[in-house]
Amino acid sequence: MAASGVFGRCDILLVYSPDAEEWCQYLQDLFLSSRQIRGQKTLTYRLGPNTFFSAEDLTFFLSTRCIVVLLSAELVQHFGRPAQLPLLQRAFHPPQRMVRLLCGVQNCKEFLDFFPEWAHWQELTCDDEPETYLAAVKRAISEDSGCDSVTDTETEDEKALPYSKQQSLPLDTSPGNLMVVQPDRIRCGAETTVYVIVRCKLDERVTTEAEFSPEDAPSIRVEGKLENEYTVSVKAPALSSGNVSLKIYSGDLVVCEAIISYYTDMEEIGNLLSNAANPVEFMCQAFKIVPYNTETLDKLLTESLKNNIPASGLHLFGINQLEEEDMMTSKPTVKPQEATRG
Repeated sequence: MAASGVFGRCDILLVYSPDAEEWCQYLQDLFLSSRQIRGQKTLTYRLGPNTFFSAEDLTFFLSTRCIVVLLSAELVQHFGRPAQLPLLQRAFHPPQRMVRLLCGVQNCKEFLDFFPEWAHWQELTCDDEPETYLAAVKRAISEDSGCDSVTDTETEDEKALPYSKQQSLPLDTSPGNLMVVQPDRIRCGAETTVYVIVRCKLDERVTTEAEFSPEDAPSIRVEGKLENEYTVSVKAPALSSGNVSLKIYSGDLVVCEAIISYYTDMEEIGNLLSNAANPVEFMCQAFKIVPYNTETLDKLLTESLKNNIPASGLHLFGINQLEEEDMMTSKPTVKPQEATRG
């Protein structure tokens, strides 16, 4: 076994020969300088002149999420060994997790004879910028986890690239992996479990976390639980009322982001009262008229009035008394007979 580090599964594996050792060290330093990449376990595998690629090595390779092959002159010699080529062909598969870095070797069609899916590997050169190397590795890891892309959340001050290639890294955008957040409104002080359903397949071997970022308080990270490959559940922390940014992390990769809100009981009561301030809408709610329709409400009230009015007329609110007073004031003061007599 020529891999450095503890034998077992890793996220990124750098495969190199002695003539590319400096580039291998550079990539390790580069990955450690990136806050997202350094969260992934990185190991190296040295293919020396006398190294024999074994079945045990193959098992190790198959458990790796991203393999970066530093294609140098010495490494290419291993491709021509009939005893090793079949194992290497199986180890360098599937192609979406493979990245090749041309270290003094030109790409040519002859490599297709060794690896039929060679054209589907990501290709890097020694002239590429550091962010290109990081983007290629992140893309391979995200495709292995089922997501289309990841979001780089590093700030300029957090990036310290090694050697002379110090440049800021581009910010990738989330591809819309989020499907549902339930509930998206949380009552302050209540223990609430938030369920997040995403479009991409999550890896149970990688730690899943949720980051709650209030507008006026420090962010809080909470470990999530995978209910299945597409659903994360997390206990919402106790926060004050207001909008909160929620990010779901798979390892150090941002899977999706959403906005949820915390509310107090008084805010909820105020919200309900404000919605009931319109008397027409309030009556529509009372009579279960959905959607709100003033014509339907008018017909309902008219029919209700017709069906419930008493036969003797309205006697509510002093209406009967008003009718009697009106009758008294309308009576003539002189009888007709008396009027004819003069």
